[in-house]
This record gives sequence, C-alpha cells and structure tokens, in this order.
Amino acid sequence: MTRDKFKDKSYFDDRVKFREECIAEDIEEIEVEDDAGLKMRLADGIVNDIRSLLESKYSRGDDVANLIDDCKLLVEYREKQKEFADQLPPERQDERIQWEEFSLSSLNETYKSLCFILANDATRTDAIRYLELVNYYGKDKLLDNIIHSITGNDTLKSNELLSKTFLGAMQVLEADKSNAAELMLSYLNSWYDELKVRGGYELHIKGKNTYTGYWCYEAALITRLYHIDDSIYRNHDFYPKDLA
Repeated sequence: MTRDKFKDKSYFDDRVKFREECIAEDIEEIEVEDDAGLKMRLADGIVNDIRSLLESKYSRGDDVANLIDDCKLLVEYREKQKEFADQLPPERQDERIQWEEFSLSSLNETYKSLCFILANDATRTDAIRYLELVNYYGKDKLLDNIIHSITGNDTLKSNELLSKTFLGAMQVLEADKSNAAELMLSYLNSWYDELKVRGGYELHIKGKNTYTGYWCYEAALITRLYHIDDSIYRNHDFYPKDLA
C-alpha cells in the first residue's frame, strides 16, 4: 500500500525506474570522465537522485529495511563528491562553492538524508560520516541540536534559525517533555503551508513528474532522537512514521 496520499503506485513505479536509470548512467559516466570538476557535479547529481529515489520508494510503500543499500550509496557518493572537489587545483576551488553551500534547500535535504540513514543505522556511523561530509556545523540552531543528539558534539554554537518556518520544530525541542507531542502536532498541521516558503507547495499538481512525496523529515528525526511519544500524530498525513 502506498504511503503517499496523492499519487498511486504506478506513478511511483515510474519515478523509481527513472531515478535508478539516471543513477546508473551517471555512475558509468563518472568512471570514464577525467575532469575532477565534472566528476564532482556528477556525484552531486547522483546524491540528489538517490534522495529522490529514497523518497519515491518510501512514498510507494517500500519496506524501510530494504532501503539500506540506497542509503549506503548516498553516503558513498557524497564522499566521492568531496574527494573530487578536493582534487580541483587551487585556481578552481571556487567551483565547489555552489555544490556545497548551506541554504534552505540543502538544510531540507540534510534532514531528509539523515532521516533515511538513521532508520537503518543503529550505530549512527553513516549518519556521523554524512554530517562530517556536508560540514554544516554551527550554521542553524535546530540542525545543531539534531547534530548534538546524533554525535554528542557539545561545541556547536548557532543561536539562529536559517528560516522561521522551523520555529515550531525548535519549540518542540525547548518545551517540557509533557508538551512536546502537542507542539509537534501543531507543527505538522502548519507544515504543508510553510512549503510556500521552503519550496514544493502543490508540487503534486504543478510538478511534471517531479513530485516524490510530502514528508516532514525533521518531525521524524526529532521524534526518534528525543524519544517523543508520537501517538497523537503518528497517522498525520505528512509524518513519515516508519522512519521514526
């Protein structure tokens, strides 16, 4: 049974097939390409395609335990992306900036990546490695709290949220444990409308086969890492409960 409420299984079957073909083609191209800059961009594309693949499979209803190989591949090619960027000569190092910069989009993708990785990473080894690779320490208050919960790093310093759309999630962390679930439910209820700011609002209507699901990954991360009882919001349309 599909988890997504807007598209059927055949739609996601097509999305999965398309992404798998894109990934396979780019992996082949990396093997024959010599230029480090192009290899870096191809690796970044593979990482993005794997994230879309994971989301499509989750929305389709795939067993989360069957996504472990895709998660491993995601970390592998994020590592390759950094390796290729490091191989650029000094005069070309600025080429890596747009592929590594911290933004609202990259923050959302970080939460998505961590959510899938942690679902099959009991030791948190892959999650910690992924965080080392993206190196977003100290850039966002909510992310720093999540990083601390994963790694135990006490040196993170950010006191600001990159976007006010995450204020409700931050309030969940700062609240008394007895109020956390109610606050999370409120956050989930307003989450879809906040996509007008974050991007992706009404993508299931407007997107030309680019829609892969609406999932509030930070809600699942916070629930998992802070051991919140999700009984009152477990069946919320935008809560990826099987990743929590």
